[in-house]
Amino acid sequence: MDCEKCGSEMVIRTSAKGRFWGCQAYPDCKHTVPIKGKAVREKEEGEAEVKPKVDWDAKDLRIVKESLIASASRVVAALIEKQGLDEKGELKGQKPSELVIGIAKKWMEWIYPE
Repeated sequence: MDCEKCGSEMVIRTSAKGRFWGCQAYPDCKHTVPIKGKAVREKEEGEAEVKPKVDWDAKDLRIVKESLIASASRVVAALIEKQGLDEKGELKGQKPSELVIGIAKKWMEWIYPE
């Protein structure tokens, strides 16, 4: 999809408010389109499936994942401190490590849905 304002390619970007189409020429062009907006067209018959570009590289994703795991660990540690572990060494029926990974995965899906 091309930018209606300058003709550059539109890429998927992420902000605190969620994902959106943003002009690749940003900051020179600040045109944006909501992901579910009318400007996002359906794939035509015979057209190849193209994954949208995301402006994160592998290093950025690794840093985000590590940060999410660290944050999830702090959340689980606070829950353990407040509620304690049951006799099986579990919290809410799960091992603490499984709970950390589950929370981090949910957060990652919210931030970077594939």
